Amino acid sequence: MKKSNLLIGILIIGLIAVFVAYKIAYKPHKTIQKQKIEYSGKASDLLPKIQTAPEKWQNNIVAIQGIITSKDKNGVMINGNTYCQFLNNKELIKTNINSSVTIKGRIIGYDDLLDELKLDQAIIYIK
Repeated sequence: MKKSNLLIGILIIGLIAVFVAYKIAYKPHKTIQKQKIEYSGKASDLLPKIQTAPEKWQNNIVAIQGIITSKDKNGVMINGNTYCQFLNNKELIKTNINSSVTIKGRIIGYDDLLDELKLDQAIIYIK
């Protein structure tokens, strides 16, 4: 009798552990639209802040304003020094070179050799 109660208890604890692990492992990712913005303003004002402490800004969400200076199949360059890789190509189609835009994205790094800030998961941001 005691062995069967012990086995049932261990089985229940094991099932609960598997369920909790599954919920943690397959938790849905936060979308860029729902994440809090850490900086909102001109891209030209953000770059000096990042140059002084790039590791502080890693993975922060920003909304930057600037002029699109170039475009490729994955993203756009803002003000010649901020590359924004778009989350999907539908957003990229909406952009035109020399147009003013506000883009929300996640900072993935600063390349001091090229003096270029890189963002991913970028979307056209409308307040």
